[in-house]
Amino acid sequence: MVKGLYNVLLGVVIIALSIYMMADPGGFAGIFAIIFSLFLIFISLRSLIHIIGYHKRVKRSALLASLFKALINIAIGAVSIYLAVKSPDSILSIIVYVIAIDFILSASVDIFELVILKKAGVMASSLLVEILIEGGLGILFFLFPSMIAHSAMTVLALIVMGIGAMVSAIGIFSLIMVRKLKKDIADADYTEVR
Repeated sequence: MVKGLYNVLLGVVIIALSIYMMADPGGFAGIFAIIFSLFLIFISLRSLIHIIGYHKRVKRSALLASLFKALINIAIGAVSIYLAVKSPDSILSIIVYVIAIDFILSASVDIFELVILKKAGVMASSLLVEILIEGGLGILFFLFPSMIAHSAMTVLALIVMGIGAMVSAIGIFSLIMVRKLKKDIADADYTEVR
């Protein structure tokens, strides 16, 4: 019975979170960016501690690559926290621009790979499709960052709301089943006593 009530309350909290996501997508994204950035910094610091502890057992190039990655992640985390605090209204656009840059960089690397494969005489039509999709999405994300950010947050909020409704429904179903089971047990005890 307690677990069913817990699920109902958890579902209500999740639904409230999704309503908050729809009402203030920028605020939610700011909070999410701060939490994610703190997690990124924590993981990177932990990685640095491990790198320092195993520096004698690892090759120098692997050590430098791991050290570089950890320091970059710490820097990205710190900049993300700064941006989320300094300009919370624009955090959604910043996230969309970062994704757009990633799409454009991936398309650029794929173009480079396609040129190398063409010179080797290998036909890579799937790579060309990937370039067109990544490049097209990157351009769209650059042209319409606000629309894409708010649409993505709305879709995410609706998904979260559906999850909350399912969790609540499971809790309500559990409560109904527990009550029915208790009633059946009470009826069975009463019948045996007679």
